[in-house]
Amino acid sequence: MGFIQFKCDSVRWGKTHDIAAKRIYQIKLKVIHTDFIVTESEVWVNEEFSYLFSSPDGLVTCKHTEESLGLIKGKYPFKFRNMTPSEAAKKPTSFCCEVIGAELKFKQVCYKKTCDIVIWTLRGYHVEIIFFAERFWILMLKKMNSFVIKAYIQELFSEHINHGFSLYNQ
Repeated sequence: MGFIQFKCDSVRWGKTHDIAAKRIYQIKLKVIHTDFIVTESEVWVNEEFSYLFSSPDGLVTCKHTEESLGLIKGKYPFKFRNMTPSEAAKKPTSFCCEVIGAELKFKQVCYKKTCDIVIWTLRGYHVEIIFFAERFWILMLKKMNSFVIKAYIQELFSEHINHGFSLYNQ
């Protein structure tokens, strides 16, 4: 598909610490469900809208029933590696979580009912189950379709931005 391979400190950090984060996730999940496996997951391309795709870090499956329990997606914030996820969420930045009341919540799914988000740093981790929100999906799908039609496809053919022009007519 022609994906660009980024080679920077933050990407190397994520790739290097992926195994540690998955190990912690599996230890935590065993308290709830003892017979599961986490397998690697490839890129999932939406069958209806092929320009939409997802790259989960793993597929969680029950060993006995082979039923899909959901997905896992890891976040390994290089910028916040020396903080706990809760400490990072309190910073006025673009961190992927926020503190609501006393709880740490992921801010922001492949047609799965759930996706377990694992946020891992050197000083702690946070696991949260994100449930599929159909109304949110429908709203975002409209916006993504509009973007693809009005901006992305036009840029593919015209290369306005590469030539220093505005993408939209002013």
